[in-house]
Amino acid sequence: MLQGITNAANIVVVLSLVYLIGVMISGRHQPEVPIGSTDHLTPVFIVPCLNEERVIGQTLDRLLAIHRALVVVIDDGSDDATAEVVRKRQNDRVLLAQRTLPHARHGKGAALNYGFGRLVDWATGRGVDPANTIVCVMDADGVIDEQAVDRVLPYFLDRQVAGCQILVRIRNRHKLIGRMQDVEFTTFTELVQSGRQNIGSSGLGGNGQFTRLGALEELGTHPWSDCLVEDLDLGLQLLAKGWDLRVCTDTFVAQQGLESVSRLVRQRTRWVQGLFQTWRRIPSILASPMKLRAQMDVLYALVFPGIVAVVWPIVILVAHAYMLSLVLSSKVGAAFGSPRWWAAIAVWYSFTFGPALYLMFHYRRRTGEMTRVGAFLNAHVYALFQLIWYIAGWKAMARIITRRHGWVKTERYDEPDQPPLQIESNPSGYLAATPSTGNTGAADSAGRSAPDPGVSQPGT
Repeated sequence: MLQGITNAANIVVVLSLVYLIGVMISGRHQPEVPIGSTDHLTPVFIVPCLNEERVIGQTLDRLLAIHRALVVVIDDGSDDATAEVVRKRQNDRVLLAQRTLPHARHGKGAALNYGFGRLVDWATGRGVDPANTIVCVMDADGVIDEQAVDRVLPYFLDRQVAGCQILVRIRNRHKLIGRMQDVEFTTFTELVQSGRQNIGSSGLGGNGQFTRLGALEELGTHPWSDCLVEDLDLGLQLLAKGWDLRVCTDTFVAQQGLESVSRLVRQRTRWVQGLFQTWRRIPSILASPMKLRAQMDVLYALVFPGIVAVVWPIVILVAHAYMLSLVLSSKVGAAFGSPRWWAAIAVWYSFTFGPALYLMFHYRRRTGEMTRVGAFLNAHVYALFQLIWYIAGWKAMARIITRRHGWVKTERYDEPDQPPLQIESNPSGYLAATPSTGNTGAADSAGRSAPDPGVSQPGT
């Protein structure tokens, strides 16, 4: 039986690797970005808030520093000073949309829909064309590159494009747990989402998702659903309507990373549970005008991760136990140090740490924020970090069985004031973040001095 389960695990691993390699190869040839003036496009940032007085002021200041950007702040029944902080900065470019209990605090999707309604009225009053209005959903702690709008708007010169997702970086990646989240966000968008956009199946994330207002109106008065991953669900709705989605990896938004394992598990549990909820979109995807390969890729992206999160821990444990038993058995153990013994160790090591090593060294090449030794060591930590998804998968199943769908908002961390950021893609392929204040030294996305790629840093 152990042999059978191990063989099944190996088949799944091989198929998964073949898929990932195919997607990454697809991502090497990105769609051309249209060239032309974007002066007729109006960028609007929509920021849902619930008790965000610690971060909303800095976020709003940075958004208003972006030329011609409008900002809609949705106060979803906060009982702190969130609204007062916004009012102090309110002008003709800022709209404060407030909800009060009992109508408030019914989920992020409900808050976004309320802000969407206010935005439509606001845009109509200004005589703004919905087809030329580009809405960016921002978390209250988000710090977006000042050049992000200029880099993203050209995608919307293609009238078929409804949305564009930019990279998400973690500001507190100087801490090990933050670094693991940064690797996860960066590598997934660059290696998977970039490839999927060529297939026609890329999705949207919550922070830094740009969408065309006219496309959102096509989904009705409530484009965001009550799904626990309302961002992914929105992208599925747009794909089902025949719209195209794009990915821009030349710029990013920086956000706070969670700093405790318990909060990470809670966050990932919500994501897995929300992924199961999106399965209700499968009929509309199959009935959509999407190409067959795009439909199949969406189905794979929805079904496979959910099944893996729940079933894979069992397979992993059994497969590892079997492989370890071979290494320790008298048959192999008697040949300790022999080629056969080393081959068994090599197979186990490749199975366990191979994918993490590839991702970590790609991350190092792309960001330049880690030494080779640091990348090697962090890869092993990252492989263990991924176990969080297995815990989350089982917790998500327990929540579904017990019909629990509510969620408690994650509390923000206090951060010092930081200057606005300017993100550049330099010829070496790194994403380098530099303060817009003219400082010539490199800095990370929180404005701190970035690690020298040739110097070992704590926590990396």
